[in-house]
Amino acid sequence: MIDALTRNLVSNAIKFSNTGGKIHISATHEKNKFVEVKITDSGIGMTKELQSKMFLMKEKASRPELQENLAQDLDCCSVKSCR
Repeated sequence: MIDALTRNLVSNAIKFSNTGGKIHISATHEKNKFVEVKITDSGIGMTKELQSKMFLMKEKASRPELQENLAQDLDCCSVKSCR
């Protein structure tokens, strides 16, 4: 489950960051044997409406205004960023 969550967060960071954008991934060992993973990006962000739907299983948040360029941007970014 953690694998899928991490892949999804990284995938979204790539999808929604412009060409030349920054994605930072870090992990630190915390007290009590926990690991804190942070994934931050310089992407377009989320509206309050999208944020409110983020953890609702029945809702699918989408960004129709971005779908046209999504495939070509993801192809270019994923090759550079996933190595």
